[in-house]
Amino acid sequence: MKPHNHGAQPNPTSQIADRFSAAAPHYAQHARIQARSAQALWTWAQQQASTALESPAALVDVGCGTGFLTQHLLAHPSAAAVHAIDIAPGMLQALRSQQHQSTALHTHCIDGSLLNAHSLAWPQPTWLLSNLCMQWFGNLPQALHNWLGFAQGISVAVLLDGSFAPWKAAHQALGQPCMLRPLPTAQSILDCLHSLQQQGRIQSFQHQQVQFIDPHPNGLDFARSLKAIGAHTPNSPQVNTPQATAQGQTTLDLPWPHQAPVHPTPFRGGSLHQVFAELHRQQGHGNMNYDIGFFHLEA
Repeated sequence: MKPHNHGAQPNPTSQIADRFSAAAPHYAQHARIQARSAQALWTWAQQQASTALESPAALVDVGCGTGFLTQHLLAHPSAAAVHAIDIAPGMLQALRSQQHQSTALHTHCIDGSLLNAHSLAWPQPTWLLSNLCMQWFGNLPQALHNWLGFAQGISVAVLLDGSFAPWKAAHQALGQPCMLRPLPTAQSILDCLHSLQQQGRIQSFQHQQVQFIDPHPNGLDFARSLKAIGAHTPNSPQVNTPQATAQGQTTLDLPWPHQAPVHPTPFRGGSLHQVFAELHRQQGHGNMNYDIGFFHLEA
């Protein structure tokens, strides 16, 4: 399958794209949890997949970054075409540099939440995977709706709202609002999947929750690690709302909680040193939990 050429799509997520592109040169050095999650997701997804996905005509990695998950997909014995999707050109450039000898890899600078049946000429069956990307989507059900228009299998890892508990506890102890980006709950995603199943859009789904601990000596090191991978852009109510869908795509009504806007920069302010001190008082280090949900669904 010959891929179409795509340029970056101007939309309200450009700030996210810019920050991830800037982080690309040193992303692999700091994105320890992303690497662990990618390997765990791929292992788990292969165990959940039906025989219909044993030999996919195309594998898709949405939010590929520098290729933690992509490298596993390229190693699949039937990987004739692996499509790496990311909104950040810098990430795609880093991926192409690492996999320059691959003939199966095709990269596309596209907003993954808007990826749909018309984005590429999709062969059948197509298996789409995404590692720690969907928590950036303002309307996750709409993205799933779009993806089900061409993918027979979808396997995703999503960062859940129980993550960063020590950081949030330090803010709560100080009576300060935590400016980190709101994250979805596992139940909100499961409610969405149940609705899709009732509508006949999917035949089955499975899920599992895991927790990874990322070690940090202190809170400052944790904050710097998020900035180093470009993940310090908080939520914006304008990003990927039901109205911000791809041209020609209809919206749908599925259960999804409203995400309130938050401060434009989560790590700024004179009180931040108080948070570092409180975090140290509470636990003596800056270790952070990443609560991740794995979800596999088939149409």
